[in-house]
Amino acid sequence: MAKTFDATLKFLEDQFGADWAAALSRYAGLPPGIRVEPLDSDLSVASAQTDKLFRLSGPATGLLHLELESTWAGEIPNRPLLYSVLAEHRHGGPVYSVVILLRPEANADAVSGELVREGAVGEYLRFRYRVVRLWELASAELMAGPIGTLPLALLTNDAQAQLSDLIRRMDERVRRELGDGPDAETIRTACYLLLGLRYDKDAIDRLFAGVTQMMESSTYRGLLEDGEVRALRRTLLRLGRKKLGPPTAEAETALKAITDRARLDRMLDSLDNVADWQTLLGA
Repeated sequence: MAKTFDATLKFLEDQFGADWAAALSRYAGLPPGIRVEPLDSDLSVASAQTDKLFRLSGPATGLLHLELESTWAGEIPNRPLLYSVLAEHRHGGPVYSVVILLRPEANADAVSGELVREGAVGEYLRFRYRVVRLWELASAELMAGPIGTLPLALLTNDAQAQLSDLIRRMDERVRRELGDGPDAETIRTACYLLLGLRYDKDAIDRLFAGVTQMMESSTYRGLLEDGEVRALRRTLLRLGRKKLGPPTAEAETALKAITDRARLDRMLDSLDNVADWQTLLGA
């Protein structure tokens, strides 16, 4: 199920990344009126990929890095530090990092907003980032924000007692602003899937019973199927780079063209037994 959540978040960020950046940039201490432009977040020089990276313009310049965590975030803040350095090296800075913990299970004592490293002669590094614990936010604020943040409004603590009403209001706003197009279906499907971070499926089905035939949604099926494929390809690229080195442009293109989940599973299983990308792609 973790792949489903990851795929859903990536899908939602790709579609509504500017909404997320606009709504969450204030947690980085940035002034209102910031304009954002999505950047390629692939920092493969170190086999690392950020969740989302944006170029800032307007009242402040630099980069905004959003890092989402739905499971235990014990490896934070080491990863944001790495991404911050790599992003500034590639795109320039400053880099403002915001770690968004999506549910209490993602919380960790180490996620304090500051990383301090000391050596034999004292402190040699201090890295600051912002932390947003989503469950502590007000659902009303997210419901009133950009439409791409509506799924997040359902994951707050104060949403629990009013989920039925919030889902109804979400659906009304989606109908009013997006009509019956694919973006509307994307928002509804993301709401349905991401509620699985905090609630069981039977409860979610009951909540959505009067809203939409979600299980028949082509977007829903696509998120599950395409999301698993994309997750497998990302995993192969990440692990393959570590074992086989960077792939050629042709090899990476060939991997991105594979849509057969069974084949990707076989390739992942055979990774330890191959010596190069060409052999892996033939697995």
